[in-house]
Amino acid sequence: MQIVFPLAACIVALLSSSVGLPDPIKIGDSFRQGQLAEAHKASKSNEASESRDTFLDERWQTPPRIEWNKDIIARSGGTFTFRVTSQGLFSVLVVTDELREAIFQDSEPEDSLIREGLLLFVDSIDSLSYEGEVTVPAGRSWFIIENLSDQTVEFHLQCFKP
Repeated sequence: MQIVFPLAACIVALLSSSVGLPDPIKIGDSFRQGQLAEAHKASKSNEASESRDTFLDERWQTPPRIEWNKDIIARSGGTFTFRVTSQGLFSVLVVTDELREAIFQDSEPEDSLIREGLLLFVDSIDSLSYEGEVTVPAGRSWFIIENLSDQTVEFHLQCFKP
């Protein structure tokens, strides 16, 4: 199921409360901290990943300042690698279905649900791609990829088999 809905803003607002969660990963931080070798290594990793087995490989046109919500279903929990590419800046949230539904129902989730339900938060600063790992529980989880640019972009989401 794919939907477009401004969910990331709700989750980020909840994060800014007194939940005590860590700051988001800032994609551009590695460049500003002079870790260009790591960026080069990631670039080589991207080239090598083209030959990896994928279990999800989808593209989605997303208007400015709008999100793409894409669900994944895991028979058993585990860690996998994913990559998002775009023509503009973006953020990525990975949340459990339980947290997403609580926000959709217009209820303010308990802090414990936020801590357990927010699996990943990556905030793009100056990079048009991100590759990382996420650990998901068994069941449905959601990628929420927000277009932070002022133009329509095509997101490319790839998830690789462990």
